[in-house]
Amino acid sequence: MSGYNNFSKSNNAVDAELNGLVNLTKASRLLNTNSTILKQVLEPEEWHHTSKHYNRTNYYNLTTILKVKENELDGLYDFEIEEAKEILKKIANFKKEKIQEIQYNATILITEFEKRGSRWIPNFLKFKNVEVTEKGSYIFFQFENKNFKKNKNGKHILITKIINTTNERITIICKQFKKRKNK
Repeated sequence: MSGYNNFSKSNNAVDAELNGLVNLTKASRLLNTNSTILKQVLEPEEWHHTSKHYNRTNYYNLTTILKVKENELDGLYDFEIEEAKEILKKIANFKKEKIQEIQYNATILITEFEKRGSRWIPNFLKFKNVEVTEKGSYIFFQFENKNFKKNKNGKHILITKIINTTNERITIICKQFKKRKNK
């Protein structure tokens, strides 16, 4: 049955929900876990268009998993029970990777933009020889009793690591400014 239901989802998506399929957000609520874990553990049954932008949304069948979770095993085959128990075990044992902290000294150049009238004016901030703690995609540093948290993958940040080896100063450029494209 093609068509759309109130600009929110396709008629097929409505039918799938009536037949017991759920999207990832509802599945994470029902299983009381994070959606990123479910993406890696569950396989979608089917997909349907949702929203006025026709997004492709995956739908999952959780009927056997929820029955096994609540110990309602009547009418289920042994292989279905084992498969659902295995999925529940994977969800329970899923461990998030720990983010390593890396500390080093660096010189950091940050460009911040401030609006003056109808224009954005760049303001260059330079922090020399500061101790940086890198955690995932963020860097943390302190300068003049101010704490800074910046995304190291940002467009307007330049990090120069300083490595001291036998009284030589070696600088390594980690990230360079990305130039804006003029359209």
